[in-house]
Amino acid sequence: MTGLATENTLVRDVADVEAFARRCFSGSPGDLLGVELEFLVFDRTAPARQVPIARIADALPPLPGGSVVTFEPGGQLELSGPPGPLPGAIARLTSDVEAVREALREVGLVLAGVGLDPLRPAWRQLRLPRYEAMAEFLGAPYGALMMCSTASIQVNLDLGPDPAVRWERAHLLGPVLVAAFACSPLSGSRPCGWMSGRQAVWERLDPTRTAAVPTTGDPADAWAEYLLDARVMAVREPSEREVPGADGNGSGNGSRERNGSRGGNGSREENGQRDGNGRHGGSGPGGARRRGNAAHDPDAHGRDAHDGGGHSRDVHGRGDHDRGGPNGHGGHLPGGVGDHADGVRYRTVRDGSTFRDLLATSRRPPTLEDLAYHATTLFPPVRPRGWLEIRYLDAQDPAGWQVCAAVTHALVTDDRAADAALAAAEPCAGVAGMWPRAGRRGLAEPRLRDAADGCFRAALEALPRLGASPELVRDVAAFADRHVSPGRSPAVDLLELVRGPEGRLPAWLAGEGRA
Repeated sequence: MTGLATENTLVRDVADVEAFARRCFSGSPGDLLGVELEFLVFDRTAPARQVPIARIADALPPLPGGSVVTFEPGGQLELSGPPGPLPGAIARLTSDVEAVREALREVGLVLAGVGLDPLRPAWRQLRLPRYEAMAEFLGAPYGALMMCSTASIQVNLDLGPDPAVRWERAHLLGPVLVAAFACSPLSGSRPCGWMSGRQAVWERLDPTRTAAVPTTGDPADAWAEYLLDARVMAVREPSEREVPGADGNGSGNGSRERNGSRGGNGSREENGQRDGNGRHGGSGPGGARRRGNAAHDPDAHGRDAHDGGGHSRDVHGRGDHDRGGPNGHGGHLPGGVGDHADGVRYRTVRDGSTFRDLLATSRRPPTLEDLAYHATTLFPPVRPRGWLEIRYLDAQDPAGWQVCAAVTHALVTDDRAADAALAAAEPCAGVAGMWPRAGRRGLAEPRLRDAADGCFRAALEALPRLGASPELVRDVAAFADRHVSPGRSPAVDLLELVRGPEGRLPAWLAGEGRA
């Protein structure tokens, strides 16, 4: 979603949407990795208590790896690491996660690596207008759960020499990876019936924005059709100065950036994203998430309406994950940031209109910025943005997320590993209902277990040539031995907590998964 002309350029017909979609597949041919980690945050002494964002933000330390810090509507903490080759990307984000864990531990808080809050009800802390519009559109209970109670790991990958190849791999291997890393079987302290309860939540949201994009034919054409046929969640209601001019090129004020950035030492981005050193930064592969003019960044409004899905963004704007906007406050209280400095507001669209309908009937023709915003409210399992966002993975243990990131990166970007993984996953390919089956049964589904076994073998063979450390390779092997070979998704560990003596789940949360 890069390379936009100007924010106020009008989108007049389907051809303009197709051009936008094609730009989403124009990016780096490299092999860089960017990882975005979302975590639910718990009070160590009272895990059932909600934790205010301000309490978390006030405790955050400088981050040595330079990750961007953002918050989701329910207070989920997101760390978006700088992109780079596999070893460096993993190492830098690992150092930041450890710094955050230590700082939060000192004030009685802990990170939980689960995809769905197992204990607390949904509670929205951020009340910006785009979140209000999203909550109204998605409805209760699943909209609230998605926005406030889910967490994911989002793996961002370069498009490679032929974007269609990695696009297809990321989709075909999706159910296998969902099953292997399913880690959200609980809600309200009880089993929810799914190994990945987070996937269950997504299954119950608007399918025009959560279903997978078709992988047959040209991916840019498929993405354009998806953009056109998805329901519009909300429309921006700009101030008069934003209204495009009659020539269609727009006459908005070009002297300021959409995020309302202000110069000087006290400057602040409107969405409050910051890296660990107080800088505005990014974490997409191939440098795709970079500092720059927010008007040219589709996620300048903030993160996806969550990630989801989500997800922060001068760039990162949850996913994932991957809920309307990232809003990392860098210590600022949630109420201190306006929706936009120039008065833009969002109005929920309740009549089921798609973007195609908007093109045909709108009294105010949509602009490229409207289209870019629409794209950030769509949460398919894989989304193109000048790189690939892999958005279908549950949040992982804060001490072990590296396994998920490394395996996903290896299987999609390494040609030899991908060939072996696709051969292993072939019995699952094209099987109707495999995505929800993966979320519901995890590795207890025999075909998915067998496929995951082949995929992990391929990843283990590939990781040394991708520069992975011996320690990381050992961690991947240990994960395979504990979870993949016996057909035991990580979710099983959580299920055993609630089947044992009362109080084991709160103790597990308070002990960062070690109780």
